[in-house]
Amino acid sequence: MIEQDVIDHLKADATLDTLLSSSASDSKIYPVRASQQQQENVPCIIYSVTGIPTDEIIDEDIIDFKIIDDDYAHAKQIVDRLLWLLNISDDLRIGAVSTSISSSTYYIYYGKRTAGAEFQDPDTLRYVKVETYNFKFKRKIA
Repeated sequence: MIEQDVIDHLKADATLDTLLSSSASDSKIYPVRASQQQQENVPCIIYSVTGIPTDEIIDEDIIDFKIIDDDYAHAKQIVDRLLWLLNISDDLRIGAVSTSISSSTYYIYYGKRTAGAEFQDPDTLRYVKVETYNFKFKRKIA
């Protein structure tokens, strides 16, 4: 699974850091099992990963990113930045092809936004945007 490579890629982006108001001790990008206190520290991104079982040579993961913010326009800026960072395609070329998401373990060939939704949480009145990305990758052979 490429979860850590994708999250490291997001954490390394200075523009996303600025949009999230992150700090050296808190990237504000949390796994779905994040504490309630972390999830209340907006803006933030909560993510979950689903591996898709396949018999193919190319593996696939789905990562859902939930962007939570008090400001609708600001949440949209974070969504746009995710699209810029994660929308990649190497046309499934095999070999040492560079991608925009680096990994020492996988060739990451493809990242595409495949779904999105938004709503305002009725309890907190915060805006929630859910973005779904599919990634195709293959383990590097040592």
